[in-house]
Amino acid sequence: MSINTGKKYGDQLLIQLTATLVWGKPVSSDSTTTATGVPTSSMTADQIAAAYKNGTDTGLRYEGVTVKPIAGMTDDTIRGVDISSYIALQNAGVQFYDYNGKPTDLVQVLHEAGVNYLRLRLWVDPLNAENQTYSGGASDEYNELQIAKEAAKYGMKVLLDFQYSDFWTDPATQIVPKAWKNEKSSELEKSVYLYTSKVMQDFKNTGVQIGMAQIGNEITKGFLGINGANVWNNQENAKQISNYLNSASSAIKRISPSTLVAIHFESPSLTNYSNLMNILKNNNVMYDVLGSSYYPFWGSENNPENIANIEKMALDKYNKKFVILETAWLNSLNDADGTANNIGSNPGHYDVSPQGQVDELTSLYKGILSQPNGLGAFYWEPEWIPVKAGWSNWQYNKEISALYGTGWSSANSKGYYPDSKLYYQGNPTWGGTSWDNMTLFDDLGYPLQSLNVYKGMLSGYQTPTTSTSNINLQIDSIYDNGVKLKNGTLKVGDVLATNDTNLSSGVSDSALTGKWESKIGTTQLNKIAAQFNGNSTAIIDSQTYYSTDGQAYHYEFWLSEGQSSEQKEWNFVNDNQNALYGSTLTAHVSASLVWGPAKQELS
Repeated sequence: MSINTGKKYGDQLLIQLTATLVWGKPVSSDSTTTATGVPTSSMTADQIAAAYKNGTDTGLRYEGVTVKPIAGMTDDTIRGVDISSYIALQNAGVQFYDYNGKPTDLVQVLHEAGVNYLRLRLWVDPLNAENQTYSGGASDEYNELQIAKEAAKYGMKVLLDFQYSDFWTDPATQIVPKAWKNEKSSELEKSVYLYTSKVMQDFKNTGVQIGMAQIGNEITKGFLGINGANVWNNQENAKQISNYLNSASSAIKRISPSTLVAIHFESPSLTNYSNLMNILKNNNVMYDVLGSSYYPFWGSENNPENIANIEKMALDKYNKKFVILETAWLNSLNDADGTANNIGSNPGHYDVSPQGQVDELTSLYKGILSQPNGLGAFYWEPEWIPVKAGWSNWQYNKEISALYGTGWSSANSKGYYPDSKLYYQGNPTWGGTSWDNMTLFDDLGYPLQSLNVYKGMLSGYQTPTTSTSNINLQIDSIYDNGVKLKNGTLKVGDVLATNDTNLSSGVSDSALTGKWESKIGTTQLNKIAAQFNGNSTAIIDSQTYYSTDGQAYHYEFWLSEGQSSEQKEWNFVNDNQNALYGSTLTAHVSASLVWGPAKQELS
């Protein structure tokens, strides 16, 4: 205390400390990424509330599901998702993970789960005069092209959602793009044609297969600035809208003749859809597919039986195929980012849970596949999670949305988007995502079990009750005495799986097996470390490699973190302290190239 005698408030205080260098890495205290292994259904109400407030593990990813195969489901059935906001989320630093907890590109996770089609939203110019994003995923052509390139890597098709606006379109909002606002009808037709042609060619150049393109988004009450409750019943309006649609359709077919053209309506009504399709027929609109939105929480007509009836009508009367262009269901009723969700109360119909998401989708697909013209469906924005999980981080998420476009809207859209959408009772409604309780990922980016519905509808899926972990070797150093190999050369940073036929960790499967997605724990990790080869004895590769001078060699691996056996075991346990059964454990090792063939070849 004497060294601070005479100090006043505002002065810097001094503290005298001693520093002791202690062996061992510090244990991480980052609670935001610590896996608990406890499902939401086993948490208390207070624990759940705290998780959604603070952005800690909500337990949703540990909720199991059962998926039964669906009759008529084939590899060609559209099992699609709309991930238009992905690049904005990625730019803001959002990370997605695979089922092993490994950071992985979103499109790869979706592909491995059975998704075969991506829907991409396209706005003409979603920026204000200062080049600031309106938000809503910043869904311009450039960002969506990046997603298309990823899709091409995995052989996935894309659907291009041409909205012909600079921001959200829906039945009540069909705003003409800023660049076209002063154009006459004939000029608009030309702009639609040229814009559509350019975008189609740009996507075609990526090598991705454009399986479908929709011309307009939810155009039930109009399109491209012509909209209202009875707009289609006005012959002049209907004719002009039809001309716009034909300009778009002609451009699509010119660039990519095999691409299916879809018309998108919402609020599935057999009578209304039939009337609208009749108007399209009378005005010679060229299209192949009737598309519909389908949200069971918005209107009683959103049910599988009604969808099947609409499909049958589309085929029998107009010879059109059918697809659901948007659907989703709730994984919880909780808000994870501080922006109110679209649905915050239990709507009934299905359980609010990952299993409820599976049930909504499988019921829908049964309806779709009950008719021969049913193509499949797209889940809307299953990846639209918060940038920073936890509703207490609402201010951060709101500010990030204005920078990267990660929220549903931002103040930047004022002047273009209607105030009636941006304000409620005089207060701004923009901010983060309003869809985080509809996603197929938890708010930290880990896939929910409900994502497995896409492969489960083909062959069935059941969340396992137990799971066995694997151990990977990460090469930190290599000792090869300068020997040059013809093949099999390792490098620092390589990762080898010990469940490979050439490597054995020495750890029994029983030691690595436990309740699915439950935490392995320190006690069991110590037992695993004690069995692990690479400490007192080496892990020996059973494959022989040959040097450029014809000599035989094999690799031996040793734990590399620490000097003593105790230190090496402690580091292995510390590296895997948050691991769950079923996830992959990591062992840091050195690799030594040893003269002589592998033992199994000697025998």
